[in-house]
Formats: sequence, structure tokens, C-alpha cells
Amino acid sequence: MRFALPFPTLRYIVRYIQHCGVFTACAVILLQACTHDTLPRWQAPITLPDDVRPFLDLRGAWSVVNTSEAFNISKQALPTTITVPSNWYNEGCDFAGTLTLERRFMMPSRGIDSLLRLVFEGVDYEAEVFLNGKLLGKHTGYFQPFSFDMSGAVLWGKENVLRVRVSSPNERSEDWSLRKRLIKGIFGHHDTRPGGAWSERGQEQNTGGIWGNTYILSSEGVHIENVGITPHLSNVRLVGENLTEKDSVQIARIALKSVIWSNVPRKVLIAYSSTLIGSDNGETVKKVHFLQAGQNLIVDTLTIVRPALWHTYDVGMPHRYSLRTEISVVSSHDWNGEITPETFGKYTFHEVASRTDKFGIRTIRYDTASGAWYLNGKRLFLRGTNYIGTQFLSTMSRTEYDRDAALMRSANINAVRVHAHIARKEWYDACDKAGILVWQDFPLQWGYSDDAEVVQSASNQARDMVSLLGNHPSVAAWCMQNEPPFDADWMKYKYPTYHPLQNRSLNFILTRIARNLDSTRYVHPFSATREHRWEGWYFGAWTDYAKPTLERLVTEFGAQALPNLETMQMIPGIAAEIPKSDSAWAAWEYHNFQKHETFDFARVQTGNNIEDFVRNSQGHQAKVTELAAESYRLQRYSPVGAVFQFMFVEAWASMNWGVVDYLRRPKAGYYALSEVYQPVFIAARLDTLQGKVHICCINDQWRALNNLQFECALETPNHAPLLHRTDISLAADTLQHIHSFSLPSQGIYTLRASLRIGTGDTVSKRQKTIVFRSPISLTK
Repeated sequence: MRFALPFPTLRYIVRYIQHCGVFTACAVILLQACTHDTLPRWQAPITLPDDVRPFLDLRGAWSVVNTSEAFNISKQALPTTITVPSNWYNEGCDFAGTLTLERRFMMPSRGIDSLLRLVFEGVDYEAEVFLNGKLLGKHTGYFQPFSFDMSGAVLWGKENVLRVRVSSPNERSEDWSLRKRLIKGIFGHHDTRPGGAWSERGQEQNTGGIWGNTYILSSEGVHIENVGITPHLSNVRLVGENLTEKDSVQIARIALKSVIWSNVPRKVLIAYSSTLIGSDNGETVKKVHFLQAGQNLIVDTLTIVRPALWHTYDVGMPHRYSLRTEISVVSSHDWNGEITPETFGKYTFHEVASRTDKFGIRTIRYDTASGAWYLNGKRLFLRGTNYIGTQFLSTMSRTEYDRDAALMRSANINAVRVHAHIARKEWYDACDKAGILVWQDFPLQWGYSDDAEVVQSASNQARDMVSLLGNHPSVAAWCMQNEPPFDADWMKYKYPTYHPLQNRSLNFILTRIARNLDSTRYVHPFSATREHRWEGWYFGAWTDYAKPTLERLVTEFGAQALPNLETMQMIPGIAAEIPKSDSAWAAWEYHNFQKHETFDFARVQTGNNIEDFVRNSQGHQAKVTELAAESYRLQRYSPVGAVFQFMFVEAWASMNWGVVDYLRRPKAGYYALSEVYQPVFIAARLDTLQGKVHICCINDQWRALNNLQFECALETPNHAPLLHRTDISLAADTLQHIHSFSLPSQGIYTLRASLRIGTGDTVSKRQKTIVFRSPISLTK
């Protein structure tokens, strides 16, 4: 069901819900959201600039105090210190609950005009922050950076005591796992986390802790907390000699929203300077603003003529800009705020705050009617994957994220679904630079409580997500929930208290929030179960992937495969051998291996030893990946516009759906995905009724390919090879039929095909096994 309903209809829905006596709190919030033209004002979370220079770095060993509320699962003594940043499980603390961490530091003397901000890049899940016994503030949510003004609580030239009460509980037993309360997505509940989704052990290895950097920023009375950057493209007609009405130039109007703190009222000069990264081209705008004491929202505009656009790497260059924001004041009280050459000559401007952000200029649009995505006005087929880089955010850095982005590019992936969580800032920086589109999920996975507290928390965090990631050109879409209860009929068989309306109002509220805050991106209300194709794993046979689909978006498809043997040997508690007992199988299942699906649906054979089992398992994943991705690409825009394989990497020491294992060793499925995702791809479709193989060429690029030499051979042991050679040209963004082979008999064929340009360089190459069996007539 889509949610493009008029407000009167929505009010009837709300009244019905209230009449039924269910989800009343959620209905009230829904009614409030629908009867106001704008959502309530909110305070943006901080976004971190690229040139953060901490005045005082607080990383290192923090003392553990007040452990009375900690439930120690491992029954081991808690450590006396924990390294920050870290997730506490990685520090030997296998528990869920609350810890109070303490850091003592000396604050050197500074001027009386100093403005101090205490910054946390990430705390999972709730934080109460005290400095010298004074509460600075509270924060809820695992993914957002946040900060507090600590100027009034600091002791200059003395020792300061910073205490952070960190709470990351497990879900309550009565809520697990249909009515969860923590907005943690896959970090709280998922198939790929320790213990899996439905096991009693599914909440082990809690992800709590201060996982991001912590530091103090100092400035001279002014602090730039956030700069929101939203480009808008348009064409402007040129006027002048030798110009016609058709002559125009593209411009980008950059809407800037800056959140600025000031300790006193003051008049300031704000300068925004944009520069194309890798060049000297830039634009600067300077304006005078008056800052109130406290938080200020400053709105400005910067214009860039003939901008260099951001593209995915397969169709262009991912051009990016840097934006330098500088705030200056003058010491003279007679400055009237005018910006003229005389002004700059008469007064001396003194910079008090600055920061540098990166952004890109592009348009992205999804046509819900045709299923086509448009990047900068041109159609783009999304060859995607699902991604969870880690179960513990403290373990990832820009280096690891760059490595994963490079692996994706090598597999010809141009889009990634960040699956039911929000990753570290460094991941989005890596995608911006690599030219990979991001489908961003909000961290709601399956069912959540509909009470007012949960709805309000989710709403706040949805706003935070849009604000936090809005500057990244790679982010193309928001998706507000994965498989919500009202879309998951299977839940009624699992939960006696299941209600078909659960989370419907919550999802509508979150969708409306995202659409109101960001009109430049597509907002997908929820990732529906019908978009998740699991033929041969949870239902049907894997060969069903060859059948036509009705879905424009396929956001999940795939199969499990064992990791490489060398990786299996390094998984704690897992013997690198085929299990011989129930307890051994249980250890595998804890590490996400699905025994029933592997043997009863996929029918993977163990073979004679673990080497055979690994080979068979990876071989099955590879052939499923190849068939599904090829079938969907052959249905490009009829109706499929995007496909997302599930899953790219294994996020912990496990054995699940990744085509790259935990230690980033590619499986056979990775190479299958790389081949079938080639931007210029030779596809083959078997028609069993006519006994033919149809050969097509797909060109996802935006440029035509002319004077290509196509060669193809279809080999079988029983007959001479079937050969075809021809010269072809491929139009941009097209699927073109090339040739059809009539098969002489049933059997196993090997297809070898290539496309070369006149110089002999290979544009695309394909090898595929084709099994031809006559269709079975089903008669009584």
C-alpha cells in the first residue's frame, strides 16, 4: 500500500485506529503530523568537518566506575579501564546494561572569551554526560555525533572529571522481537548478527560503548556546529551579442544552512568559499550576520556557474567540492557592517571560527511508474549490493571503508544499500570519492513498539539521519523501515499478538519527516517483503530466478556460502570440519549458518570433507548470483530498474550471505557478481520450449560503442561448436539482441563470448554453463 492519501482520509484512519483502542499514541502523533503545514522545529545534530583539530583529545584509557547496573553475561570481572573509542564487547565486556566511564584531564588556562564544546562522534546507545558533577546533557541514539557547551562547568588550570553514563541494554523479554524499543536496526536484531535473528542468543555481543572519537574544541566565542549544503541545478539563458534564445548556462544554487553558537550577541562577517577539488576554480560569497547569544541558524546562498557534476564512476567522474566557512569579527565598535573595499581597508578582520566540508552537485530521481533511476537527468541502471561493514563501529576506519568501496568497484557495483543501519561518516566519504550511489536505510528492522516514546525517539533520529548525511552526494535515497510488521504476513504465524496495523502509522510519520526535510532525494517508505527475492533459499527453487518478475526494485536476493577455509579456521569456536554432533551444528548456527535452508531448500551437498563442502557451498552461491542478476538485467526497465544482491561482506566472524568473507577474502560468488555486473555485458537466455539460446548485449554506459567485434561459441562434447561472428554497434543505455542459437540436443553447453574494439582491446567477456533439459509436461 502506498501512502499518498489526502489528509481527510488520514484523519478517518486515525479515528478508526483510536476507535479500535490500539496504537493510540502513534495515531495522535500521526494526526499532529498531518494537520500542520510544517513539522516542529528541531535542533540539527552536528556534522563533522574534514579538518577537525581537537583542542584536547580525550581518546585513551577511561576508568570504569559504578558497575552496579551492568549485567555481565560472561560472568567475568569487568575491567577497571576501557579504551575510548571502542565497543565495550571488544574490550572484554560481554554484557548489556549501563556503565559509567570516567576521564580525568587538566585544562590549561585560556582567555575568558573561550567557547568550549565537548564532542562525541558516537555513543551506543544512551549517554548522560557530567563534568565536575554538573550535568551537561543527555543523548539517545547510536549513530549521531553530538556535543555540549562545557564552558560553564570547566575548571581552568585544574583537574577536571568527566563522567559519561553509557546505557546499552538488551530489549525486554516481553518486547523481543516484535515490539522492540531501541532504534538500533541490525545492531539489535538481524539474521547476520551474533546468534542470528530468532535464537535466544540473538542479543549477545551487545554493541554498547563510546565507539567514536571524543575531544574538546575551543574557539574564540563562536563555534560552527553544522553547515548543511543543498545544491539546486538549473539552466539560465544568456543574453548578448551572437547569442540566441537557446543559448543557456547551467548554474548550481547552493543553499547553505549553518548552525552557529556564540557566547555573546555579536555582528560577524561570514565568508563561504567553494573550490572544485583538484582544481583552483572557486566561488566566494561574504555576508554580514548578527548572532544572538546561544544557537543561531544562518541561511545563505552560494552560486556556482557551470558546475562539475558528481557521477557514479561507471558513467563519469565523482566530482566534489570543498566548502570553507570562515567567521570573522572586527575589534572596532563603529563598524556598520557594510562590505565595501573601503570597509576592508579601514578595519582589521579577525577570524574566530572556521571549518571545511565537502559536497557534490548532482540530481537524483526515481520514476516510480517506470522503475527507472535518473542521475543528472540521464537514466541509470543500479547494479547494487547490501552492506553491513561491521557489527562494531569502533573497529572500522577510512582505510577499511576505502578497501570495501574498492572491492565493490572491482565487482562492477555502482550502488549499495546500507542495510538497516547507519555506518560511520567515513563510509559515506568513501562512497562520495569512489562514485558509488547509496541507498540509505533508517535503522528499523522488523517490529517496534507503537507507543509515544518510541515514535518520538524514532522521529527525532530520522531527522538526525537526514541532517547528518544530507551533504553527501552519494546518498540517493532514504528507506524508513525494513520489512515492517504490516508488510510481513509471516509474522502472524510466529507471534500470537501480531496485529496487521502495527507500525503502519509509525512508518507514515517517518516517511513524511524525510520527505519534508529532503525534497532532493527519493524516499522509499519501507523495503517490502515482495522486493526481497529468496527463490531457492526460503521458498521455491533457485532456478525460479529465470522467471519474469513484477518488481521494479529488487532490494535483496542471494544465498549463503561458507567462508574460505583459511577464514573458517580463524573463527573462534568453529572447527574447520563438517560438524558431527548437534552441539557442533549449533555452533555453526550461532555464527549465522542456516542448516535447514542449506540442505532442504538449496540442497547443497557436503561432499567427503570440509574442502568439498566449502567448494559446493560457494559454487551454489555463485550460480544463484549469476542467474538472478542476469535475469534481472535482461528485464531492465521491463520492469526492473535496480537490483541489490544480499550480502556483500560478512560483518563479523561468521558464515552467511556475504560474497566476501569476514577477512575480506572473496568467495566464488564475488567473481560471479563481478562478471554479471559488467557495465557492458553479454547476456544469454535459455528458451527451453523452443530449444534456443538468445544472446543479448547490455550497455549501461551513457556513451555508444561503435565498430565492435562480437565473437561467440557454444560448445558441447557431443557436437561441433556453434559459432557466430559479427560487427555490431551498441547504443548508449540499451539492451540489444545479437543472435540466437538452436540447440541440436539436450545436454550441457559452454558459452564463450567476447566484445572487442578495433584495437583488439576487450570490452566485455563472458563464459557461462548452460544446461538444456526438455520441459516436463505436467498432465494428470
